[in-house]
Amino acid sequence: MAAQGSTIVEAQVYDFGFRTLNVKTIVVQLSLDQIFEAAKHSQFIASDAGFPEGRQVKPEKRNSELSTTTWNLSSDIKFLDVSALEGSVIELTQPFEFIRYPVGGFFKKHTDRKRYPEHTHTLCIYPPQDCVCGDLELLSVSMQFDKVVNTIKTSPYLWKVVIFPVSLEHQISPVVQGTKYLFKTPITLHLTKEQVRVIKSRKGMCD
Repeated sequence: MAAQGSTIVEAQVYDFGFRTLNVKTIVVQLSLDQIFEAAKHSQFIASDAGFPEGRQVKPEKRNSELSTTTWNLSSDIKFLDVSALEGSVIELTQPFEFIRYPVGGFFKKHTDRKRYPEHTHTLCIYPPQDCVCGDLELLSVSMQFDKVVNTIKTSPYLWKVVIFPVSLEHQISPVVQGTKYLFKTPITLHLTKEQVRVIKSRKGMCD
């Protein structure tokens, strides 16, 4: 049972398999309702105004807004059941960015910038929101090398948590109605020795 003021969420963890993209489900407890309300009222800067750390994003590539406040949520997120990861451990050490996409907001196809050497995955948390489009689209290929789009839709009633590899191409479709919000942070997903061995063997099969 979730503690008062918290929500239990089934999170999707995407990772590279043999040619295709695999997805596993873990269970996460979130205590973010009040933080989300505060974040919505924080100060924002436009993507074409430049981001912290000297980053610049061209307006034709991305139309979004970034909160000038970062959010330390490590005590507000608990991983309750990660057995599907078969021994992998999620390391959550970095603060979260809070991003909003207004009507017409989008982010064209890209991969995330690696923030630090151990940064392996990106963690996105979507609050409940009534928004049309602005969907996260994870781009991969099938066993027959056909293009595959894994579309992550939000809900007016449910929190949604998605984890995907930092090197995976993805995009945000244009927002048609409402405002799209999300918390986002880089994470490290530590693999077991057996998982590393399997990945290396699969790579050898592809070489």
